Amino acid sequence: MASACAPLEPRPTGVGPTAEEVLAGLRQRQALVQTFAGRGAIRIKDARAQHYFDIMIAAAQPDRLRLQAFDFMGRPLVTLTADRNEIRFLDYGRTRMYQGPPSPLNLSRFLPLDMTVSELITLLAGGRPLKTYERAVLEAGRGLGSKTWLLSLDRSGGGLVEKVWVTSGWRIQRVEVGPRGEEPSFRLEYDDYRPLAGREDEAPFRITASDMKRQSELVITYQEVKINPDLPPGLFTLIPPAGVKIEAFPGPDEGA
Repeated sequence: MASACAPLEPRPTGVGPTAEEVLAGLRQRQALVQTFAGRGAIRIKDARAQHYFDIMIAAAQPDRLRLQAFDFMGRPLVTLTADRNEIRFLDYGRTRMYQGPPSPLNLSRFLPLDMTVSELITLLAGGRPLKTYERAVLEAGRGLGSKTWLLSLDRSGGGLVEKVWVTSGWRIQRVEVGPRGEEPSFRLEYDDYRPLAGREDEAPFRITASDMKRQSELVITYQEVKINPDLPPGLFTLIPPAGVKIEAFPGPDEGA
């Protein structure tokens, strides 16, 4: 999330950037984020219930993640860690720790998103994990400001279109994914961009992910964000307290 990248602005001739230039800028900005830490709150809502927790997040690309949720008294409720080999999910209330491969299914048991660990880390740090595509089209954004560009990507296979609204400084404002000509089935919104302490960068302090198929919504509101902090390697190792029973994650047909 570096302001050193060239800003996304119309050229003096009035000719805008190309789709390839926008994609290159987004990927360059995301590649500069190797580690990330955040503190704030998370709200998870689905068709059945709504949950609100304080959270602490630490991550290192491409595959190390630690996310801990607390109640309003500051007591830990759950801790999730992930790396290239395993996801571990510690439920303090049930005195259970579940572990298994770092698949999108196992990750979605904690966060209602169909993503890999690397994609989730990119999202939490304010980026958008861009999929492979067959065609890219860029046009002036509609409805989100005069200096906004709309990047439309025809996904490779599946007939999906991904739309990314980008503004100056390579700031992503919104992402929508869905079948061509239909309402989006997934939406991301990045709001409340703020300067980061001690850096010339900005980061979104509010991220909203809405999955219309699952009827779920996830809102992260940060109080503090750090880009590329030094993180101890042991942070991503989860050792359960005494008395905690360790189990494998249930299979896809066995429930959560």
